[in-house]
Amino acid sequence: MTRRRWVSLLLAALLLFASCAPKEPPEAPSESVSPASVPAAEPEEESKPDPENQTMLGEEYRDPSWYLSEETLSLLEKQGVSVSVEEMSPLKNRTFTMSLTFSDKSGSVSFPVRVKLDPDNGLEWGGISAGKDWFAFYNYYDLNICHSGKLDQPPLKLDTSTLSRKNKNSIFLGVAYSVQMGWVAPMLLDGKDAFGFFREDGSLEEAIELKEQESIFADQYVSGADVYVTRFREVKNLSPVPLEDGYVLFQRSSSFYIFSKATGELFLCDQLIRQKQDRATISLYRFDGLFSGRFPQNDHIALCIWDEKDGRSFSFFTGGVANLHPCFGWNEDFACDWSPDDHRITVFGEDTRVHLTMDFEAKKLEWEYLLRLEDLDQRYFEDPSYRSPDGRYILARACPDGGGDVLYWLETLYDTVTGEIQVVTISGGMYGGQGIVSFVDESRLWVHDYDGVQLYRIDGLEPLPLPFPLELGEAYLFGLGYDQRAGQYAVLYENVTDEESGFYYSRNSTDTYRLAVYSENGTQLMDFDTGIPLQSGMGGLSRFSLAVEDGVVTFGNYDRFYDYDTSKSYTCRILLDTQTVERKDL
Repeated sequence: MTRRRWVSLLLAALLLFASCAPKEPPEAPSESVSPASVPAAEPEEESKPDPENQTMLGEEYRDPSWYLSEETLSLLEKQGVSVSVEEMSPLKNRTFTMSLTFSDKSGSVSFPVRVKLDPDNGLEWGGISAGKDWFAFYNYYDLNICHSGKLDQPPLKLDTSTLSRKNKNSIFLGVAYSVQMGWVAPMLLDGKDAFGFFREDGSLEEAIELKEQESIFADQYVSGADVYVTRFREVKNLSPVPLEDGYVLFQRSSSFYIFSKATGELFLCDQLIRQKQDRATISLYRFDGLFSGRFPQNDHIALCIWDEKDGRSFSFFTGGVANLHPCFGWNEDFACDWSPDDHRITVFGEDTRVHLTMDFEAKKLEWEYLLRLEDLDQRYFEDPSYRSPDGRYILARACPDGGGDVLYWLETLYDTVTGEIQVVTISGGMYGGQGIVSFVDESRLWVHDYDGVQLYRIDGLEPLPLPFPLELGEAYLFGLGYDQRAGQYAVLYENVTDEESGFYYSRNSTDTYRLAVYSENGTQLMDFDTGIPLQSGMGGLSRFSLAVEDGVVTFGNYDRFYDYDTSKSYTCRILLDTQTVERKDL
């Protein structure tokens, strides 16, 4: 046997021995992670752990800020309560268990928590509500209330056992406390949105469903006769408002609402200001017209909350605060000057376009506009229909604000002699809305919309009484004009329903504008059909600024920028003595 053949036989024997040797079993993959899904390590990049790709959770998940908001942790810190995460289990199918422990000088209390990490909506486990000297832990089905300084005592549990069989299934979504109303908790009662009102001892006073409102507190999926809750929406910043009827102010996602205990109704409101200092937080909310209209003289227009370490104070502002609107340019950068000692706050700055002073104790609000010439839309300077008859004043829009199909702006009056800029009103809405401001003569102007007319003196914008009642029944007003020489008022109108006046008004409609002419004492001189079909603008029917001089009425679709169909823009001349209509398409 040659040396080469001997070496070949030796190598073959070694290979046969290796193939027959027992093999080490491979490491079993975790129950929640498949080996193929484990990404390559990137040690140079720091990132939060991917909960789907590990079984043991890192130290990041032991940080209380992973579960509680900065605002909640701050409230607990003010009470002297610290929070820690303990007894954390390994992750399994994106779920783990742990304990939240709350401690202060009096002792500590722990609550077991089951956490599910939702890739789309974050954590799902319940939550913490906190107030002046208390905090509450809820896991949807139970709610435990603890008082700082008394953590060695058993928590108070809200009791829903007295609910009727119809509403026996309750899910807690938070809690707040009011001296007048006790414990107030947003709840789901058999899948319906509701608020529960509980006494000091945790017993149920009553549970009130939200009237004609559903799915405010949860996302629901309907399959046949069954309704499934797919996700609970976060309800936060609960503030029971101590009014005679009982109101609850709360935030859901980015929207703010106020709930009426007396009627079960829910109203939307805007948060215009929210500013923090070391000692206090200031918030200003403006209610919608449906809420303010529930009170005499609309005297519940806005709510201010002054929240300090020792509690909250509430102030309702009335009157002119109705003109406060985001179109003033509210943003997070405006400056505030305030004194917690006398409960006053001043908001100012070029970006806000208004110098606003609120006195919480006197419930007074004053402001000074800061509009500049460059804020005004210069297109109106070139249109004669927006100038006063003597040429001194110009009506121009300013500070547009909104998003998508909703637009608001300020209707302003510019004095070309003094340079003064006055805000007349706010107009706009869906696709620009339908408000109109126009001149009557050198000293007066109209502000009118579908709901009515207001007359103002130009000097100081002092409200004036109407010269005579407009007896037009249910008609909508589309334009107003005044002939100073003849002393005659011209009114363009038509009787259309609420449904017909909206965005979906049919262009194929046969409705036409009517023109009525009145003397200064209100005597109707004529009323006739112009034969001109109603025109649709962006968001509804077109409105016009009328000019009346020497028996001739002129109006038209001047504002091509906001016109829904610019091919239908036109001007019209109507000769009153013969009722002749002359139309010129633009």
